[in-house]
Amino acid sequence: MSESNNSGNESGAVSPGWEVEIPVAELDRSCRIPVLFMLWKSAGWLFLGSLFALLNSVRFHAPDLLAHCPWLTFGRVGPAASTAFVYGFALQAAFAVSLWLIVRLGKSALVQPGFVFLGGAFWNIGVLVGVVGILAGDGTSYALFEYPKYAVPILFVAYSIIAGLGLVTFIRRQVKDLYVSQWFLFAALLWFPWILTTATLLLHHFTVRGVAQVAVAGWFATGLSTLVLGGIGLAIVFYLIPKLLKKPLHSHHMAVFAFWLLLFFGSGAGVLSGTTVPAWVSGLSAIMSFVVCFATVLVGLNLYQTAGKQIGRLLDSEFRFVTVATVSFLLLGVLNALNAYSSVTEITQFTLILSALQQLAFGGVIMMSLFAATYHLLPKILGSSFENSKFENLHFWASALGLGLTIGVLGLGGLIQGQTMNDPS
Repeated sequence: MSESNNSGNESGAVSPGWEVEIPVAELDRSCRIPVLFMLWKSAGWLFLGSLFALLNSVRFHAPDLLAHCPWLTFGRVGPAASTAFVYGFALQAAFAVSLWLIVRLGKSALVQPGFVFLGGAFWNIGVLVGVVGILAGDGTSYALFEYPKYAVPILFVAYSIIAGLGLVTFIRRQVKDLYVSQWFLFAALLWFPWILTTATLLLHHFTVRGVAQVAVAGWFATGLSTLVLGGIGLAIVFYLIPKLLKKPLHSHHMAVFAFWLLLFFGSGAGVLSGTTVPAWVSGLSAIMSFVVCFATVLVGLNLYQTAGKQIGRLLDSEFRFVTVATVSFLLLGVLNALNAYSSVTEITQFTLILSALQQLAFGGVIMMSLFAATYHLLPKILGSSFENSKFENLHFWASALGLGLTIGVLGLGGLIQGQTMNDPS
């Protein structure tokens, strides 16, 4: 299917369409209940995770606050906040959006939505068991994988139901030509069970020793943030920007090339020099970081050329969330590549700059893209054209200003930390 004649096909190889005559109300109804349920629950976990994060932040200034309660100590509340955000909010909302995109792009009704709803319920039970287990002291020390080992099987069963039926829907799609968003969704849905199973076996059951634990935990965290959540975030960006601009994607081939670069090199980037792994590992990771940066530039160039003379529209209200997500993705790729230099790592390692980069990834890329997708799909899946511009404006500016303030303060504090630690006096 050529690029020139594909602008009217929502699931075509080049761009999602906007003039499709095929009725989509029935498609939206097929996934309405599980998608709304998971979005609703993800909002609750986002609120709870934010409360935990706020409590942990206050504890920096008032360490005696709730000190008599071991369940609310600093070392437990922090991982609980991270788990609630990543697994309760980000992954669950990403699954909901992925199911809707699979249905819409493939023009095929969701298979067994009742079982998908059941999988979503099991997922929330698994997250709840994990958070309670962490607060009870059964968590691990691995970033983004603090789950007690008894909570992981619940997540795996729930994910198998959700993703399995999502992939069956993908296979049964009516439109066989693949748009680039489907590439990212398919890869993310297959990557997550692999890294979850591998990390569980090597860190919980057949525990590897020493340096291998650091490598496995880092590989899991990078794969989760870059290829799973980051991949779904890019799927949203590649879907929404051409869709809202009503223009075909500039280059399908450039997007697919960037996809393969991110797939092969994304999970190996991010290991800094000086980490407790062999030196060749951090050196190879630095090379991968530059390849990922190149893929990031390709994505940005592709979207820029897609917008063309309408680049100014990306600042309009309907684009704001997805624009922030796109800019955050580009900025993150460049900063991670710069941070791979050993001379830069000497300043940034063990400082708040790493926390700032994590906030940019999860808050800027993932959270903003999920918000953009949610605002786009809710009116369609509810079958109404409701608008609440005041609430959406408040939500956007609160999110954007909070994100910018957090990243700015952490980045500045990290630079001061790094210079102080490298000052012999």
